[in-house]
Amino acid sequence: MVQPPARCYQGRVDITRIAHLEALRDFHAVESAAMAHDFVALPADPLSEFLPLLDGKPRAGDLTELYLAAEDGVPKGALTLRLPLLDNLSTVNVDLSVHPEHRRRGVARALLDFALQEVRRRGRNRVFVQAPWARDGAPGASFSMLHSVGFRPVLDDYRRLLDLHAHPSGEAHPVPAGYSVRQWIDVAPDELVDGCAYLLGRMTLDAPMGEMDYEQEKWDAER
Repeated sequence: MVQPPARCYQGRVDITRIAHLEALRDFHAVESAAMAHDFVALPADPLSEFLPLLDGKPRAGDLTELYLAAEDGVPKGALTLRLPLLDNLSTVNVDLSVHPEHRRRGVARALLDFALQEVRRRGRNRVFVQAPWARDGAPGASFSMLHSVGFRPVLDDYRRLLDLHAHPSGEAHPVPAGYSVRQWIDVAPDELVDGCAYLLGRMTLDAPMGEMDYEQEKWDAER
């Protein structure tokens, strides 16, 4: 595995690989502010979800790296690179966020340029990035930036919201014959692991994929 740089400068922007809790808190603060600005009722993942990534080790068939962009010590951008290790070996999934108070000042472009350099350095040639639309329904600024370096749209992703307080469900619906609901914390019960792996593998076949041309992910009980 090619080791990423611990620190990189893109113009005025200092891009640092996250390896300790203080930097992770800054990363999460940027992510939280960006999600609150760009999406309705879709918060950032909790900080605890990112803690296992601090050791830089692969997990569940992926290597995930986190980076923080800062100027003069002020955190302004967050970058996640996810490299599949068991399938889609030419692909890197990129998540890029800039704090709403620091946008349109070159931070996003610095992070994107850094991400593309890392993709090439790892010998990969396919990049997927999620770009949110603006609140007025028009393409956001990130669309123009991505298009300028050769990206093209391949999949539209829609969310539908239902306010359960405004629309109470009333009486419970009957459960269809043969179905039941199972739940657990952390680790799936042994008798359900194979079924969970099967469903995860089907997600890249059954879910709408547009023009992504994404390989089926290889999931089994061990993964």
